Amino acid sequence: MKDKDVLVIALAGFLHDIGKFAQRADTQMWKTKYDDTKNYQPQYNGNLTHIHVKYSACFIRYLEEKLPEIFNGLKIEGTPFIDLVASHHKPTNALEWIIACADRISSGMDKKTYDDNQAGINYKEYKYTRLASIFEEIGGIAPKNYEQYKYIYKLNPINSENIFPIEKDNEAGDYKELFENFSGRVLKLAHKENKELWFEHFDSLFQTYASYIPSATVGLNSPDISLYDHARTTAALASAIYVYHKENETLNENQVENYDDKKFIYLKSKFYGIQNFMFSQGGQTNKNSAKILRGRSFYISLLMELAADLLCKNLGLPHTSIIMNAAGAITAILPNTKIAQQKIKESEKLINNWLIREFYGEASVGFAQTQASGNDLLDLDGLGKTIAKQLEIKKHQKIDISCLGALKECFQDNQEPCAFCGKRLISAKENKEEQICPICQDLRKIGDNLTKQTKMIVVDKSDKQSLKKIIYDKYGLIFESDDNFYNADEKPASSLIKYWDLSDDFQNSTTTLKQFAAYIPKNEKGGVKDFQAIADSNDKEKGINALAALKCDIDNLGSLFLSEINKNGNSLSKQATFSRQVNSFWTIYLPSLLKNDGKFNDVYTVFAGGDDLFLIGKWDVIIDLAIKLKDAFAKYSCYNEKITISTGIALLKPGEPIKKFYRLSEDALEHSKDNEGKNSLTLFDETIKWAEYIREEKDKIAELLKDDKINSAGLQKLLSLIDMANRADEISIGARIADIKEMQNFKWRALLTYFIAMNENVKGQTDKQNLINDFVKQIEDLNKRKALKISLWKNIYKNRTMRR
Repeated sequence: MKDKDVLVIALAGFLHDIGKFAQRADTQMWKTKYDDTKNYQPQYNGNLTHIHVKYSACFIRYLEEKLPEIFNGLKIEGTPFIDLVASHHKPTNALEWIIACADRISSGMDKKTYDDNQAGINYKEYKYTRLASIFEEIGGIAPKNYEQYKYIYKLNPINSENIFPIEKDNEAGDYKELFENFSGRVLKLAHKENKELWFEHFDSLFQTYASYIPSATVGLNSPDISLYDHARTTAALASAIYVYHKENETLNENQVENYDDKKFIYLKSKFYGIQNFMFSQGGQTNKNSAKILRGRSFYISLLMELAADLLCKNLGLPHTSIIMNAAGAITAILPNTKIAQQKIKESEKLINNWLIREFYGEASVGFAQTQASGNDLLDLDGLGKTIAKQLEIKKHQKIDISCLGALKECFQDNQEPCAFCGKRLISAKENKEEQICPICQDLRKIGDNLTKQTKMIVVDKSDKQSLKKIIYDKYGLIFESDDNFYNADEKPASSLIKYWDLSDDFQNSTTTLKQFAAYIPKNEKGGVKDFQAIADSNDKEKGINALAALKCDIDNLGSLFLSEINKNGNSLSKQATFSRQVNSFWTIYLPSLLKNDGKFNDVYTVFAGGDDLFLIGKWDVIIDLAIKLKDAFAKYSCYNEKITISTGIALLKPGEPIKKFYRLSEDALEHSKDNEGKNSLTLFDETIKWAEYIREEKDKIAELLKDDKINSAGLQKLLSLIDMANRADEISIGARIADIKEMQNFKWRALLTYFIAMNENVKGQTDKQNLINDFVKQIEDLNKRKALKISLWKNIYKNRTMRR
């Protein structure tokens, strides 16, 4: 079996519904000029249906002489490529049936459901139906049809604004303009001589233009699955089906149509040890710490990207076999053959042996898999639970002890630990500042280049490259500034593996756009702005110079992902759509917000993706950003009250170890997630529901300070009264020993009254009584008490006079 044949099958699966895009754009010119294709349309009640397959064929004819030779009359076992693309609704041989079955499984349909769906076709509004939001379906009664949805997505290319759903009555874009821009961009894609690389570029371009196009606008389907994600999962399934039957010599129509055979391996892989890897440190923790941290964050994403590539390359599969890749985890659909099973084991061992050798067991990649039939892939809830259990086991079986003997040669005399990671040993030098291991040198270089370059390529280890350590003994890296960097317009070397555009230029890129949520504050010289400079970025005479670490994630995402979206029908392509949309909030919206909103320019992204986020910035800016993200995510998730985020914020001095930033913010986040119902914020050691915090965010304390009715000493007095109220409550419920001294805490109301009454800045008995009543009400209510305490600390820190 040739890898080239698998690539052709995958590309045919990827393009099978491209005609939906062209048809809805009403490309009459194509229809007349390229109407010499054979009839790919089935019939229903004597009438030809599924017009889009004709447009798919026209798309191939239009581009076949302008694109890689795959398009130009290529055949697999006598079947032309154009027939593979366009025959999925009227298949006539086993290869065409592969695309047809992949299409159905991707959509979550068995044969009966598929036949029923054809009977339910209604063409009336197919051009005007827009992609509905899966977020709207979760947690309640799912909409039964398009009319019941309140929110849709604009029919526009991806950008930080268009990823947000809008109310249905608003303007929602034009197919014709979108398709013309897309088809023009296809011709400009780089690396046509490298078929695999060109396919990745085309995939990236199609994601930009088709992510908010509904895959289904007719029949019984809900229009909540994007055309892009359906294309990607169909390609993965088609590749697996082809390899399975080819290796088992069962490539015939009856066997291909069989949904009962265990043809697939459903695989998930996860990166373990992120915390230890990210925050390891040696004696020299301050110099270049921000740069090293950024490099580590990117490196984790890089390791998973290349682990996915290594797995696919070893199995002879294209990149589309990976249907989800975000936040240190990948999901793949692979062929269930003996060769594939062996290659999966070999790939996992090769990856982890390298990680053990270079990272001493602090990081590993676990592969969990289960065999699946076509019918099994229609029950993703069951498969997901099976895989989740296996991943948990893998978490505690990370190391293959049989390979530990290789570590002996790592420890030698006259060596000292690296000053940055504190783990890897290097030869002792007099200049301690240069005492840095090869891995940390790579991380520092990556972190530095991420602030300056927008292009990065991955090459074979045999090629000239920039890293000190070849990743997995296979992959090298080249940056845009390197002398050996490849021009996208030149014919690339055969060793070229990946070519990434790290910018956010969705409209003009000719290569693969790779979103890594890599925003970094820069100083005036264009370098990384260090944490001390961020903390000192205060042009006022008051306010503490401190940093804050923010961690937040989406509440109950696992159950949302596995169970809730089943309520309106589930499928591989629907899960891929949901996963990608969740990830896009962090990887597209967040970097744009930090880059373009001047208030947040100095916030440092440590990592962001999937359902997880870790940011560092000036303490008051981070608090404001947490509110901004909470509000933006509510809009992003259609204001669905069942979809919430919890947040933890910890304040620290800029010189504190980064690991402490993570630990304290993680502890704060755990308090938020342990709060009943979650949807909470933990700040200044107080955990409060977001709704209660936002309700009190009008900040009456700031107004009192502004009007000189209270001073800094008064804020401290109010804090002491709140502490007394807390202790009084603990005595009341038996959680505190009620000795005579502790009974003094019940005097907090009297002391509050005395404090306000003696305040000369509050004029008039009525004003004093009103202020007393307001504070008593706030302190008596536990949630309002917490909000008041947070407000007090905010204002104490904002108004503290600093020594310059």
